Amino acid sequence: MNIWKFLILIILVIFLGWGIFKLEYEKKGMTQEYLKVKEITDKLFAENQKTKEQIDYYQNPENLLKASREQFNFKNEGEQMIIIVPKVASTTP
Repeated sequence: MNIWKFLILIILVIFLGWGIFKLEYEKKGMTQEYLKVKEITDKLFAENQKTKEQIDYYQNPENLLKASREQFNFKNEGEQMIIIVPKVASTTP
């Protein structure tokens, strides 16, 4: 009778060991997935913060006018635009 108890105990230990092994394997996979998601979340948070800063910057009419002048060559009536092209060094002697 003692041998049956011993065999049952061994079988239980094997099943418990296998269960623990599977849980640890799943934990490792979930940890890796969590780190990937956290990295993406951190990047999106930084991008969101940058966008908020740009919104705050462009809410000032002077900054908006400055940006429109730089990016779209916007000018007021009566203004003339001067484009300065830097001198390019020639490669031939």
